[in-house]
Amino acid sequence: MSYYPKNRVITNQTAIPGQFTDESGNEYIGDFFVTFEGDIIAGTDPLNTNNKRLVKVNQIEIPALQRTIQNVNNTRYREINPNISDLPLLDPTLFTPNPTTEDYQRRNITRYFAKQRDRRIFKILEIDKDTYQDLVGRKGIFNYSLWKPISLFWRISGPLNPTQNEPGVIETNKRIVEQKNRIFIGISNYLTNFQEYYK
Repeated sequence: MSYYPKNRVITNQTAIPGQFTDESGNEYIGDFFVTFEGDIIAGTDPLNTNNKRLVKVNQIEIPALQRTIQNVNNTRYREINPNISDLPLLDPTLFTPNPTTEDYQRRNITRYFAKQRDRRIFKILEIDKDTYQDLVGRKGIFNYSLWKPISLFWRISGPLNPTQNEPGVIETNKRIVEQKNRIFIGISNYLTNFQEYYK
């Protein structure tokens, strides 16, 4: 059984119909957790699992089309039933950036994160841009009432340490994380490797 640091695993999540399949393509409904590597695994947590990996349905289908359909459905549902709550909103899942050659030439990427609101032991996870925009815009796919999003600038190339001409990557990323931690408490515990994705 693999060991996962507590701040790098999202536990006690519940899959809804149409959200996941197993690796054989069978629909999965039930408990799951997400590892810091982005693996989605059946079970409530790493101590209660059969190690069956799950696949997001929107990774198999066309994500933009699927999200458009769900947005349209939620909008129509609100129009027809203005006094009834929306269709179930999803929890975001973990995303791992994969910087491109252009990103390294530009020397930076934008990273996106979400944190559960109003929890004594809150969870932070990295998310993709589409999920971030959905949460910020309250577009009706992801649970914006439970998850607070944030974005931050992240240096991935250039001098590691300061020079006469520019600050170093480590110093820059550390300063950004410290600034963001004032409004997004906990991000400084999540982001501790200031050379992450550096090349």
